Formats: sequence, structure tokens, C-alpha cells
Amino acid sequence: MIIKLALKNILARKSSIVIVLFIAFSVALFVITNSIFDSTENGIQETYVSSFTGDILIRPKNESPLSILGDETPVTGTFSETPILSPYLDIVDFIQENPNIDSFCPLISGFVALEYKNQKFPCIIFGVNAEDYLNIMNAIKIEQGKPFENDKEGIMLSTQISKHLNADIGSDIQFVVARGLSARIRTAPITAIYSYPVENSIFDEIVIISHEIARELLDIAGMYDSDDVVLEEDLENLLSDFDLESMFEEAEDVGQITKENSVFVSSDDNSFQENEAKASSWNFITCKVKNKKEVKHTIRMLNRYFKNNSWPVEAVNWRHAAGSNAMYLYFLRLIMNIGIFIILFAGFIVINNTLIINILDRTCEIGTMRAIGTTKKFVSLECMSETLIISIIAGFIGCLMGVILSYIISQSNIALTNAFLIQLFGCNKLVTLITAKNLFSSFCVSLSIGVVAWIYPVLAALKTSPVVAMQGGK
Repeated sequence: MIIKLALKNILARKSSIVIVLFIAFSVALFVITNSIFDSTENGIQETYVSSFTGDILIRPKNESPLSILGDETPVTGTFSETPILSPYLDIVDFIQENPNIDSFCPLISGFVALEYKNQKFPCIIFGVNAEDYLNIMNAIKIEQGKPFENDKEGIMLSTQISKHLNADIGSDIQFVVARGLSARIRTAPITAIYSYPVENSIFDEIVIISHEIARELLDIAGMYDSDDVVLEEDLENLLSDFDLESMFEEAEDVGQITKENSVFVSSDDNSFQENEAKASSWNFITCKVKNKKEVKHTIRMLNRYFKNNSWPVEAVNWRHAAGSNAMYLYFLRLIMNIGIFIILFAGFIVINNTLIINILDRTCEIGTMRAIGTTKKFVSLECMSETLIISIIAGFIGCLMGVILSYIISQSNIALTNAFLIQLFGCNKLVTLITAKNLFSSFCVSLSIGVVAWIYPVLAALKTSPVVAMQGGK
């Protein structure tokens, strides 16, 4: 009875069509906005995860902000030294046993100066095993040449840097790290030129380099597990002839001698090159998970294990791994979302007022119904039913319009040429992503308008006596 009467009243008023279209348009705008930002969120994440950070980054705990680029505390315009990950070998053992981790790659990060043909500019080096790194960063595309082998020195440059330097495969690039009055200089050949899926200013500062060279430039001692170091037979026999305890038995200041499980070797010693892959002096470990939905769970599990073992390390997601660059884009998008929400909120206020006026204009009708014996409850339910029906119809139409318009936007192939917009949206063209969560939240917005819009006017009309209401509220 109530629903039938509500539908009859809605169809009898032409203003109902205007209200439905008004609400539907606002809901459609809400759907489109969310679909664009859902797409950009996924786009940025996918770009960073598959090109830069991996799904999870394991890093040393540090008092100052630390990203995969290093310590981001400004010190005369450069990055500070990045601490070494410890205990590396124990961490690796745990990662290898973790069923959620698909693969991982240790990494050395540092800030150096690049020189080539009188051109010099600062860059960030990633010292890695090229094969392991590219297995995780599968969005990186090799355009020319091939990645350097693990036991050979080499570097890989992005297409942007290679064009800037006018350097080709085989060209020798020089790296310089200055410390006070001294400087460390290393030269390595370009073995590959690669490209990223989208342009990003921070990517153009990264040079992928063999980890042996990175250690020498950043003065990181090569540390290896003693079980993995293979000595020549003559050298091993020579060392076995020494009695270390008798050598120091007369020393007065000798304390307790402890046996370490690791040894330090010079990076210039070619006899240990075969053990470079087992070096345990790294800044970070970037990981790729088997199931993207398990990233948060895996991070919690890793951190819980690290905490229980009192290891000074932590696992973070891609956004924290990327540091200020990703956080800047995140907060910028957040500000844009707030701005759009304010605009939509203003529109919803107008819609709400329209619904209120629609009910207040029926004061005489409500007074007449009360005069012939209709209860307050019946009047309230009838008005609420009308408003909810309008909101449901408008919400459904709005969601449908939003899906159609979002599809049209995606199929229009609207190209983004501005570098800032490309970074912001994480792709080279404007695309949308319709999700069930987006449609559900948009539909709920429409329903909430209907729920709120009927309360005040109905209460106001019911407080008016039937006689006064029949006289037009005078």
C-alpha cells in the first residue's frame, strides 16, 4: 500500500524526473572520479613495483627517513650514507623459506657523480646482480645490448640518460665519489640500454651497475660467509701451520679472541670473484611476492619475525620504499580527491535541499491526510518511501551512466604528454578502472542522500497542525 502510493505520487510529479536526473548526474561524476583515481593508484603502484621497488623492500632501521634511494635527510644537497643490512645471511635464509616470497634481489644504493665526455651530473647507482634484478623489475625493457654478467663489470643506462650523454653500447662511463680531499674513481662499459614503461623524473637519475663496482665506489667492504670462501690448497696449508694462540700468548693487551662467521676481503682480489654472489654486505633486499593480495600479510609476518629476533631491519611496501617521491604523489592525489569531494558535497547539498523542498511543498497534502485520520507513522513511511525510491532509481541510473562514460574515456585513448601528469597518473594515457567497491560506495552515497533528505521536512510538516497545514501553513 505505502510503496504503491509512493510510486503514484512520484509519477504524478514532473519534478521527480528532474530530481532523479540531478542525483544520477552527481553519482555518475562520483563513479567516474573514483574510477580514474582507482586506475591511477594501480598504475603508479604497478610502475613502481615492476620498475623500481619490488613488492616488498627489506631495509635497515634508521632514525632518519630511509628509502631505496638512501638516507633522504638533506645534507648539503646529497644523500647520506646508507647503513648495511644485518644480519644479511640470516635474513636471506628466512626469505628463502617463506612460501609467499617468489624471488628476491639484494641491492646496494648510493649517490655518486657520473662523468662522460666532459659531461658531469649526479646520479644514484643500484649495485645488483643484473639477472636477479631484472627478474623482479620485469617492466624494464632492454632496448640495446644485454645485461652485464654477474662475474663481470658493467653498467646499464636508461634511454633518457644515454640520449643525454650521447653514449652507446661499449662506451666507458666514469663514476666519481668524493670524500673530503680524496676521491674514488671507477670506469665501466655500457652493456645495455633499457627503458621504463612510463616517464618518471626519479627513474632518470638511476644507473644500474654491477655490485662489485658499487662496493668500491661506496667503500663497502665485501663480507662473505667463511663457509663459502674457497682458498687455494697451498694457502690453506700455510694458514693451518700457524698457531694463532701461541702467536699472541705473550701479548699483554690481548682480550678474548672470538671466532667470527664472516671474513672481509678486498674487492680487488680476483680469487674471490666467484663468491661475489654470496657477498653479505648489502643495503637492501627487494622482494617479489607470489600473490599480490598477500603483500600486507607478508610484510606483517616478516616484521613480526624480525622483531622477535631483535634484528634492526624492517619490511615496507612499495610506497615507503620509494620514499618522498611516491609520498609526494600520494599527498598530491589526496589533495585532489579532497577538492573533488568538496565539489561533489556542494552538489549533494543542492540535491538534498531539492528533496526537502519537494516534501515541504506537500504540506497541504500532508495536513489533509492527517485531517482524515492518517497516522504520523504512515505519513513518515510514505514520504520516506518516495525519497528512497527516487534515490535508488537515481543511484542505479547514475552508476550505469558512470560505467558507460568511464568506458568511453578508456576507449578514447586520451594521451598524457605532460611529464608531471604521467607521474601523477602512472601511465601514458588516461584510463579508468571500474570496481565493485566504487559502484557500491557511489550507490550508498545516493541512498544516504535519500535517507537524510526526508527526515527534517517530514518532522516539520508533522509538527504543523492539520488545520494550519490545510490552509497552506499560514
